[in-house]
Amino acid sequence: VMSVDNVVIVGAGVAGASAAYHLAFAGVKNVVVLDCGTAGHGSLTPVKDCTKTEEQEEGSVFQFAHRSGSAVMPSASTIKMIVRLFASSATDFIEHHGIEGAKKYIKITTSGLETEKEIASSILPNAAEQLRAFGSLYLAYEKDEAEFRKEFDILKEIGCDDIEWWEKDQLLITPGCSKKFHCGIFFPKDAIINSSVYSAALLSAATAMGAVRVVENCSPVVSVSTIPASQATCPSSFGEDETVGLTVLQDGTRMESRHIVLATGGLFTNDPNLSGIVRPCWSYLVSVPHPETTEETLDANSATFSDGVPKFSMNFFSWGFTHDWSWTEGAVRISGEDHFSALKPPRAPQRCQNLAHWTQEAYGDVFPTPEAETVPYEWQYGVYSETPDSVPVVGRTSDSSKVCYLLGCNAWGQAVLSYTATLVPGLLGYTPMTEEQSDLFELVSVRRFALLPSVLEGCK
Repeated sequence: VMSVDNVVIVGAGVAGASAAYHLAFAGVKNVVVLDCGTAGHGSLTPVKDCTKTEEQEEGSVFQFAHRSGSAVMPSASTIKMIVRLFASSATDFIEHHGIEGAKKYIKITTSGLETEKEIASSILPNAAEQLRAFGSLYLAYEKDEAEFRKEFDILKEIGCDDIEWWEKDQLLITPGCSKKFHCGIFFPKDAIINSSVYSAALLSAATAMGAVRVVENCSPVVSVSTIPASQATCPSSFGEDETVGLTVLQDGTRMESRHIVLATGGLFTNDPNLSGIVRPCWSYLVSVPHPETTEETLDANSATFSDGVPKFSMNFFSWGFTHDWSWTEGAVRISGEDHFSALKPPRAPQRCQNLAHWTQEAYGDVFPTPEAETVPYEWQYGVYSETPDSVPVVGRTSDSSKVCYLLGCNAWGQAVLSYTATLVPGLLGYTPMTEEQSDLFELVSVRRFALLPSVLEGCK
């Protein structure tokens, strides 16, 4: 089976769906989006574990090894935070990219945040419930106040003009905030989105423009590459000196196209160009319901429980990058215990229990202590990706390559990927790049890894 397309996009999560939307909006036709699962969710194909440890028997199955970390929870599953925070401290980020690089990143995330909120407001079927722009609160303990204040000053210096320093008294009156923290940095424009519904809505809008077709539950992609037109199945479909993008699926399907956009997060690891620069990691998620949570209390008109805890809240993050959470549908939906390689068994029960216990301790006025009782909670795990310098990998390794990368979200990376998806029409040559786009692209370009063999080869 063979097809010829202008663009093949591998991955129908927020990055791939956003790229499809912006290509369609730019007037590009004949774009196909592939996903071995469903849009915004990823694959349900389990992975068999052939190791044997004290924790698991040989032949264990990792059910969610091929799903995004934001799309696995049976309840409150697809809540994704859209924020401007670095995946590390501002100081660490500046060590990698300099002060100007940090300013670029804030411009990128600010633009990506606003772009995603604007598009979501117009295409989500129920935007009032599926997009909640309550802001984010970055939290620190008393022992970390001096270091945290330094972080605030740096963030102000590099372009976060609207952020606010909050003292303890402000935290105590903030709905849903843990009383354990001493100070905070408030980001008023941040938001929470139902990312799976958003991905599906983007693809629906792109399809309605007559530009995109979506193939879900397809055979997994096993390779993406660039070949000479002379090796194509239909050489006459391309120019004599043109190179061609080749996408090969596990079932033997070959898809030849003028461009490939690889937007698979941490779920595609067999591209040699990505070796060492995109690392798949486990993301652990837990949902701890408020003791009063029932179908009746969630359906009630009140926005809070009897103790004043909100059923929905803003984003919360802990200084030190250990936990991020929010009250969602009457439960604390919390993520953390990250950075463990997704090429190893996830050890999810233990790590998710750690998250549940941390939640009980953080909200000691709501839940009993872990020593007294482990409260009921739902848990799951998924995959995200990290890069060595906390910035996505975007673009092509050389001018002749037909593979355009759009991955490597790192922690809290949806806003930056939403912005970089707007660059795809320009990166593929369908629209001109503005001076600002070209300038900001330098920060995320895959060619910053200048010693990659594929980048070096393109310089010859």
